[in-house]
Amino acid sequence: MVLEALGFGGGEKKAVRRRTAVFLSTRERWAQVLETALSAQGFDCRRLTHARRLVRKLPCGELAVLLWDTATVEPDLQMISGLDAGTTVLLFGHCPTVDFASISPTVLTVPSGDADLHSNGLIRLVSGAYITIDALKDAEAALGEREKQTQEAVRLSERLREHCEFYELQRNRLSETVRRTAYLGQLSKEINCLDVDRIVEICLTKMPHMVDAKLASVYFHNEENRELVLKGSNHPYPVTERISLDEAPQSVMSVAINRKATLLIRDMDAFQKGLPERIDRTYSSRYSTGSCIIVPLASGQEIIGVMNLADKTDGTPFDEIRDLPLVDHISQFIGIALGNCRLYEKVSLQARTDGLTNFINHNAFFDELNREIERARRRGSNLSLILLDVDNFKLFNDIHGHQMGDKILQQVAGTIKQSTRAVDVPARYGGDEFAVICGDTDLKRGALVAERIRRAVASNPMKHDDKAFSVTISAGVAEYEHGLSAADMVERVDSALYLAKSRGRNAVAADQEVAPA
Repeated sequence: MVLEALGFGGGEKKAVRRRTAVFLSTRERWAQVLETALSAQGFDCRRLTHARRLVRKLPCGELAVLLWDTATVEPDLQMISGLDAGTTVLLFGHCPTVDFASISPTVLTVPSGDADLHSNGLIRLVSGAYITIDALKDAEAALGEREKQTQEAVRLSERLREHCEFYELQRNRLSETVRRTAYLGQLSKEINCLDVDRIVEICLTKMPHMVDAKLASVYFHNEENRELVLKGSNHPYPVTERISLDEAPQSVMSVAINRKATLLIRDMDAFQKGLPERIDRTYSSRYSTGSCIIVPLASGQEIIGVMNLADKTDGTPFDEIRDLPLVDHISQFIGIALGNCRLYEKVSLQARTDGLTNFINHNAFFDELNREIERARRRGSNLSLILLDVDNFKLFNDIHGHQMGDKILQQVAGTIKQSTRAVDVPARYGGDEFAVICGDTDLKRGALVAERIRRAVASNPMKHDDKAFSVTISAGVAEYEHGLSAADMVERVDSALYLAKSRGRNAVAADQEVAPA
């Protein structure tokens, strides 16, 4: 009867009036096995966990079979008796002792021993039940295979997620590398200049940004007195201006200079343990981490300075893979650029300096005079120019030779240096002529300076071969007046010098004493 109602086994199959099966159970596995078997037979399967929902979820006329797991859902006889007569009800597990013959739907009971799930996952039904053991085995196998596929899908999904995370990490790293490389190229172009202050500014502003450092400082190395001199810092507190490389305890910068290598320190405490000498850590409390990078800036074999980077913005230590190669690479450009700046300054100084007296030369003199004239014009201040000439120098040269002449010029230059202020600008104008630019000085005071130089030279005879030679100078003085150019001032002071020479030499004359032409 049940088989005929469900369209299974027995005699000829009758027309199937309904094909909906409902499971009342809270056991997932129990319902899955039966659902797999019935779905294979063409049933529309649904699962409920509460008997009262049966009426709300499905009109009784659509229900073909109701499989009730009494072990997890209490049997409701009133509900069962209210079902349509065309419905077959299978009660699995413990069933009440009731005469089901009087109930409209067909009710079959499956004893507990046959209804429970065994270790092999099969529900063993009584002989002649509408679902065969083979069907259940097939359902169990299909379900097991589906579970394996699900587990494999989950495993593959997890591996895919891991791969996606890995590739995303690599993509981010690649993007960061591309960004840093572009930034590195930009910095290399900016550093390639002859402006020391600009290079130091890059070290203090753009280098920290490249490795996410908060603090930076740059010291220049004075090799003669073994000292580091602060050139710049972005620290929010005062930084030591001068550091001796020979004092104990030593600084961490002296370690980097002695090793001539970049130091990447992840933790200062651990770094200290590996050193035989104590590191000066007087200001360690000012740093939020114990990690830093100390970079010697070298040009060839010469250590020009040291760059210090400290405290990453995220509080992590500096990294040997991510940070060190970049800093090492760019520091080479910085060292070369600073070396070029030193060489340029040296060449420029040589081009502006007279080798014999160490005064500025003729060309540099006019540059300085033009600057002082512009300054006096802008500020409305005084400016005087002194032109001095060694008396009878050509005759002395002819008699005693050029080497003695050079010594006289050096002695006169030393006397001029001692007789003028630090702000005055002495120059070798040419041959045996010297000039002194005196800022903030009127004509009267300029004449007094010239007179002081004249007396000092006259009172300091030149000695050679146990003989003393009297050396004198003549000087002219002129004062800047509004509208005069550098050439105008030189012309006036030259006229004053000619007047002093005409007075018998060893004299000083002022521009105002010169009669107008």
